[in-house]
Amino acid sequence: MVSGGASVAADWPFGLLIQTEGNLQRHGQRRLISEGTPRDRRYDVVVIGAGLVGCEVAQRLRRQGADVMVIEAGPHRGHRHIGERAETEYLENRDTDPDFRAYFPFDSHAGLGSAGYRRRVGGRGLYWRGIVLPIERRALDDWPAEVSNRLADGPNQPGSYARLISELDQWVGVGGTSAPRNTCESRMLDKLEDFGLHAVPTPRAVRTGVDGRWSAYSAVGELPSECVRSGAPVTAIVPESRGFRVSIDFDACVVMADRVVLAGGAFENIKLVDSMLLEVNASRPSEYPVFDHVATGSVMFEPNVTSGSADASSGSVDPRVPAEGSVWLGYVPEADSNLFFEQRPMHGGVVHDSWTMGEYPIHSPALLTVSRDRGLTLDVPARSVAAVSELHERQIHALRAALDRCGIDLAGGAVGGYRAAEELALGNPGAAFPYFEPPGDVDHESSGLAIGGDLVSTEGELRAIPGIYVSGSALFPRPGAANPSLTSLALAAQMAIHLGSGGGAVSPRNDVSIDRELGVSK
Repeated sequence: MVSGGASVAADWPFGLLIQTEGNLQRHGQRRLISEGTPRDRRYDVVVIGAGLVGCEVAQRLRRQGADVMVIEAGPHRGHRHIGERAETEYLENRDTDPDFRAYFPFDSHAGLGSAGYRRRVGGRGLYWRGIVLPIERRALDDWPAEVSNRLADGPNQPGSYARLISELDQWVGVGGTSAPRNTCESRMLDKLEDFGLHAVPTPRAVRTGVDGRWSAYSAVGELPSECVRSGAPVTAIVPESRGFRVSIDFDACVVMADRVVLAGGAFENIKLVDSMLLEVNASRPSEYPVFDHVATGSVMFEPNVTSGSADASSGSVDPRVPAEGSVWLGYVPEADSNLFFEQRPMHGGVVHDSWTMGEYPIHSPALLTVSRDRGLTLDVPARSVAAVSELHERQIHALRAALDRCGIDLAGGAVGGYRAAEELALGNPGAAFPYFEPPGDVDHESSGLAIGGDLVSTEGELRAIPGIYVSGSALFPRPGAANPSLTSLALAAQMAIHLGSGGGAVSPRNDVSIDRELGVSK
């Protein structure tokens, strides 16, 4: 990211959100949607966005008996995780994934040019690596007590984190989320202990097959096809006397909802909320503070390593199982980061990837602005650039200290991205080369609509527009150093309990005067 920012029109996954005659003329005739959702069908809850969090909210509500529809602008290409098959691994690369959409033009922001989302049913839930770490306590203490207390364990009952981990353990099966997934991880742990480094298997909600391929948890596969509407950009959300009218593709299809859950990524949710606040003349911030994680690591290639490993639960060796493993060395306070050691097979050998992931400096956030024409401006003040650089240096120090314990020298010189470091490592076996993934490259953008803050209640409901709920990492008051998925899923579980128990129940709108369509100019 660079200081100063630039106003750019991001590719908006929910459609134009502007329904005027001028737009209809510019964008052609309405595309008729003849199959699928009946026109004017009423649902208890409509979820906008079929990613990891949107599908989680929807499936949990369905289990409680709610009538739910999930609306997704992108296509439905199935619900299998990309790690499950060798032929879909290439989709991890943003350059080769037809469903990747950048938030900004690639040359608009250094360090944020590659940030974006996966515009398809399942979203990032079909790409994530399944790492499930809670936000560390020191960061969670900056959240509203009501919310953090629900996440953490109480004196008499487990919190949302513990309950969710228990559910994910059952989903994973033998060993759960925290046991070694194969003998490769067990050997990594033993070797690190020999070097005086304590580690545990990286907690991951993944299922591993006999061929070594794996898939991470997502509720998208549990949702019946009739509950998901794909290829359906939402172009208006219209408040009515009871609930909302959700317009798809300029009224080609309309559904009614008692309540609406916004389940895009952080930037998408911010953009939609800002549009709504503008339309109802509600107070809206001039800037939204946003964060991403900062990652610093090293890559080393070890040639001529046998790729066979064994399933840890059975001890049986299968030469087809690749030597793939991930272990977590814990949180390093000096670097405000988590430290991981990983390895995977490549070119007849093994690539060793050691990396730290840290919290973006909370006192120097990037500032996102949404213009009246729905363009985005991202301003990264000079103090933010300096703070990220300082964090990177602390991460390098922590990484070098751990590698030194293992007898590995980290090469000096310029630090580029991961792919550049990997190329250097492949050409220089046995040497470790550093890399740096700045904010925007980690896909963990968060904050902007802090839960319990001025805009959103502690239940995730928009204060200015009751019945509209926000989900996902946009709610984080402070992201911490942990991967955001476990917290996003835990908040989704809390929201489903709230909505399913009658919280935010639909009622006639006597408290909010809205005479214009949300996101729609008349």
